[in-house]
Amino acid sequence: MRLQLAIDTQTLSEAEALVSRVRDLVDLVEVGTPLMIREGVGAVRRLRAVFPDLTLVADLKIADGGHFEATLGFEAGARIVTVLAAAADETIRDAVRAGHERGGEVMVDLMGVSDLAGRAAEVDRLGVRWVCLHTPVDVQRGDADAERRAVEGLRRLKAVLRSAGTAVAGGITAATAPAVAALRPDLVVVGSAIARAADPRAAATALRRALGEERP
Repeated sequence: MRLQLAIDTQTLSEAEALVSRVRDLVDLVEVGTPLMIREGVGAVRRLRAVFPDLTLVADLKIADGGHFEATLGFEAGARIVTVLAAAADETIRDAVRAGHERGGEVMVDLMGVSDLAGRAAEVDRLGVRWVCLHTPVDVQRGDADAERRAVEGLRRLKAVLRSAGTAVAGGITAATAPAVAALRPDLVVVGSAIARAADPRAAATALRRALGEERP
């Protein structure tokens, strides 16, 4: 079980400073969609230059133009790019093909999908490396039952996936992490609980402890 830090609302300079503080406590760093919109794929390129050993995720949320857009992410230095599960199968296949050509991987984001298990099984057969159960920020604000839904959704994902790894994202904190960790997803994606903490390093340490993945 690995910890992925999602950097969304920070500026690029703030992102660099944050990564510098916690790089030894996280396994992957995600250049989140808001940061991508603000800075473009240049944000990925910059973090790759400053932190050459990091595993970077470009949260492009590709909906069309799978090969072209995935290639932009891979060429900028991302190991993983994200594609929306709602995209056409052809788009997902094309993104996977771009990954094969450039040594990258595709993560499909189930955001907004109603039939989680059904679509997860479909994209699993398309050759993606990861399938992510993602509770969107706007949903978190209005759904007091979001945590239970996420745990149940993750359980359904693990029951149907045969090749792809499981990732879970959206509102995870040190308090909610143990319930998620009990289902042993491959990736746990955490954003604001680390990025907006007064002490990001202490927050990352607490999250690793809550996940049962402490580092010496």
